[in-house]
Amino acid sequence: MPLNDDSNGIIVHAARHGWLIASPYRIVAGWGESSPSPQYDGHIGFASLSFDGTMTVVYPHTTVSIDASGVHYFGASTPVLGIHHAPLPSISLLSDGSDSYREHVNAALHLVNEGQLEKVVLARPFDAVSSSPVDEGSVALALRATEPSATIYAFPTPSGERFIGASPELLLEQHGARIHMQPLAGTAPRGHEDALLGSVKDRHEHAVMISNVTERLSERGIEVSVGPLAFRELSSVVHFATVVTGELPVDLQDPRDIVSIVHPTAAVAGIPLEVARNAILDLETDDRGMYAGAVGWIEGHDNAQWWVAIRGLTVKGNRLRFWAGAGIVTGSTPESELAETELKFRSVAKIFPLSA
Repeated sequence: MPLNDDSNGIIVHAARHGWLIASPYRIVAGWGESSPSPQYDGHIGFASLSFDGTMTVVYPHTTVSIDASGVHYFGASTPVLGIHHAPLPSISLLSDGSDSYREHVNAALHLVNEGQLEKVVLARPFDAVSSSPVDEGSVALALRATEPSATIYAFPTPSGERFIGASPELLLEQHGARIHMQPLAGTAPRGHEDALLGSVKDRHEHAVMISNVTERLSERGIEVSVGPLAFRELSSVVHFATVVTGELPVDLQDPRDIVSIVHPTAAVAGIPLEVARNAILDLETDDRGMYAGAVGWIEGHDNAQWWVAIRGLTVKGNRLRFWAGAGIVTGSTPESELAETELKFRSVAKIFPLSA
């Protein structure tokens, strides 16, 4: 059952000052001085994996876990109560890179048509300025209200920004030797499931992504089972989704090692992986940083949950940067991919009043 507790204070505090993973079923948050290793038994660590594969794991002084069994504080002297939040200010879009994005899609299609790539995911940033400084806690609550089925994340970046988003995609959940994934690829506006089912391009994009992730797991001796094609519905968009489960060998159960096998997925990078990575470096003019990376928590030696760091934005004062990407495959066009990235951007930006 989804949580129905009043945890807004914890979410706001963690989004402003610490680390947050808030799914509909479990909230894990942390703040305070952190260390690179656990300080007590059961200490929960927060993990971030940038798109380029740089991993950071920290163990904050205070961690809070909320699930159906209740609220559990660890290392805290007093609970967080009575945290207030402010309405979000209006924002003005400064740039969206649409012209260069069309050029990049055309260049990527040339690589696809030549047979160098089966798929490459190109992203573009949307830069905006707000009428007053943005409260990160308010962003987290607004995203949770508009995307109740998504997982809200909030993490600090090395450059001092806050990276906050509403991820629809479970990259990897691990409980002992069992793993569970739900990769997403193929997108349409909410309510257009029939059009998505009829899209040869989107079905192909999803199929090659599932094939790639199962192949990568199987190469490491991980037996996998693939569920039926399904939908993942969000407030503005719908995606193709397929559940993948697996059993880990006894010598391969460290969460850091497991996530490195599947990150980055074809849904955020492409196929073949290294060729797609090189194409992304050549064609994208901005460093993705944590966008399209992974965020999550680690508990002990074999329990973890990782989410793909998409549908988010970085916040610093009144400067904001949103990211959105689309998969380029046979059948893609610059205009269709431009429209998909616009749809994904709007699904996050709609929490702000948008100035002309």
